[in-house]
Amino acid sequence: MLGVLAIGTETGAAFAPSIPAALLPVGEGSAVDRAIDAMIAVGVDEIHVDPADHELSVRVHERYPSVPIVQDDDLTGALVRHDRVLWMPATAVVDHSSLERLATAGAGVLKRPSEPFSPLAGPEPRPICLPADVFEDRAPSDAPAIARGLDVDGALERIECDHVADVRRPWELLDANEWYIAGVDTPDGHSIDGVRSRSDGEIHPDADLTGPVAVHQGARIGPGVVIEGPVVVSPGADVGPNCYVRSNTFIGEDVHIGASVEIKNSVLLDGAKVPHLSYVGDSVVGPDANVGAGSLVANLRHDDQPVRLTHNDCRVSTGRRKFGVVIGEGSKLGIGTRLNVGTVLGVGATTTPGEIVVRDVRTEGDTER
Repeated sequence: MLGVLAIGTETGAAFAPSIPAALLPVGEGSAVDRAIDAMIAVGVDEIHVDPADHELSVRVHERYPSVPIVQDDDLTGALVRHDRVLWMPATAVVDHSSLERLATAGAGVLKRPSEPFSPLAGPEPRPICLPADVFEDRAPSDAPAIARGLDVDGALERIECDHVADVRRPWELLDANEWYIAGVDTPDGHSIDGVRSRSDGEIHPDADLTGPVAVHQGARIGPGVVIEGPVVVSPGADVGPNCYVRSNTFIGEDVHIGASVEIKNSVLLDGAKVPHLSYVGDSVVGPDANVGAGSLVANLRHDDQPVRLTHNDCRVSTGRRKFGVVIGEGSKLGIGTRLNVGTVLGVGATTTPGEIVVRDVRTEGDTER
């Protein structure tokens, strides 16, 4: 089977434009690592990176050196050699058993059961598998367009899957990290493995770590810290005294967490800072963002309905009962900022000391009303 690893044209997700979206963290790997692993697991034996990207091609080769990389000038031959084509976004995270069901369907696309829209309708595409003969003279990059045509004719199977995510959506980045940090059992008896404990970094003897906690080399855990795994602490991260880090949290490289901070079920990207006396729950904090000391995040609506937020200039449902905020890359929050559930702070946004944020803040001084 020919695998097509599809790369979006954007440099990164809206909340982290400096990081290629495919390299956003998912557990102790990246989104593209998860995509490559899943493709190989379901029988892909040649991979084409579309459009050509040297860094990701090297990543594929280093991860699976025996798997050939198909170049642009050999695509026609590749379509002849294979009876099926698995088109996989590099930002897609999916459990292997669901992808296997897709790979054995006549022609199909993965979708989440909760999605009210077609998985082919939006800018966040899902994995697609098609017979090679439907491409005729068209390139593998045309898989989404071909699938849309088959869907109109009723010839495309929509395969429901609970564990499929596009990490460019911040709430799905949380979903994917939950699966690969905590581990899950899929309905058909397969599983996604969670993290395993490791203590390669510096852990103060007065810290209390329970459950699987992966502390990588160069990370530092201060005195009085309580970490309830599963949690990932990346190289260079510093968790200050008396912090409380709760399960399913990913702490990126060189992240600084100050004294007496509580972090719960969140993703903190590289270089983010959460100084002392703050609470961040069910949230995504972009690279190099600074959450002012004493800031608090709300993560639950009073009416108990799924949290909605702005994504691609549209208000959408996250499908999550608990979701906090999205803090964009390089944002700087004043001390004592209060952030309402479902608010989004754009790249480089700022807040004033003590500000109560109930609407999105696009950039410095620009608040959506």
